[in-house]
Amino acid sequence: MGDNAYKQDHTRRGICVECSDRAITGHLRCGKHLYHRRFSQARYKMTHKEYYTDKNKSNKTRYKQEGRCRSCGLMLDPDADTGCVTCVNCRERVRGVAVRSHKHTGGLDDTYQKGCPARL
Repeated sequence: MGDNAYKQDHTRRGICVECSDRAITGHLRCGKHLYHRRFSQARYKMTHKEYYTDKNKSNKTRYKQEGRCRSCGLMLDPDADTGCVTCVNCRERVRGVAVRSHKHTGGLDDTYQKGCPARL
């Protein structure tokens, strides 16, 4: 059985693709391997931080030029997202979280919501 067929078989049966233990629901790996995978990815991103920082900056600039959400990259709706740089879904996701105000005010500020017409 090839590597791809092996992984597909394990995925279909709900077992870890690395050790054949029971996989966590919604994932391809067991808890042990999922933890190690995430840890190694985080470590890799920390060692290549400049690349990811530059990539995120260039993506945000490109997304703004293309009329896409700066957070998720989906196309902005011309009616609902006029004057905003993020889509409705991303704004709704952030609304429940306390948003830090402009760095010069040093705290939370209600004027943040005045910056985007969709937040009014």
